[in-house]
Amino acid sequence: MGNRLSNVETVPSRISATISIDSYHVTLPVKTVITGTMATGKAIASITSSVKNVDVYGDKDVLDKMSEVQAKVDVEGLSDNKQLSVELFKVNGVRYMTETKTNISITVGEETNKEISGIIVSSSNLNSDLTAQASSDERTITVILKGTKEVINSINENNIYATVDLAGLGKGSWTVPVTVTTSDERVTAIPSKTEITVNIR
Repeated sequence: MGNRLSNVETVPSRISATISIDSYHVTLPVKTVITGTMATGKAIASITSSVKNVDVYGDKDVLDKMSEVQAKVDVEGLSDNKQLSVELFKVNGVRYMTETKTNISITVGEETNKEISGIIVSSSNLNSDLTAQASSDERTITVILKGTKEVINSINENNIYATVDLAGLGKGSWTVPVTVTTSDERVTAIPSKTEITVNIR
């Protein structure tokens, strides 16, 4: 019979644990967000993400305001096809995502451009007690689209959005910047006027 040992701690070789994840979650699409400027004369012909959707867990009030999970893709100086891995952006209030990275595949083509005129400039964030109107020659603008021929030919006036942000502005005449976006992130949209004058009453 052996001697009894005292003051000895027994450590198991394996420990089992159960991790509980908050049940509230939403399934959101992955949205690629392009940053940077392509090499001169080049444009994005296609961009795809290997991860299409992500289950996101977290605070209900945060998740209910989310419509997508962003994957930021830097294309600065890009001139050739490329594949890369990028992090999925996790906002404050999100505790867990079923995917944290995605593989991005970019196909590069030759850049061309075209102009589309008559794009109506709309306003946002105006106080509900006020009205706003631009001068007659600034209510519509011309927008220059840059991208591959196939991509920009799929864009028309219904896919172009020109807006001015009137948040915090009161009565008077204001010069405000124009922001232009399109329904296709592969397209660069440049307004013919970067600012317009808006009269608020």
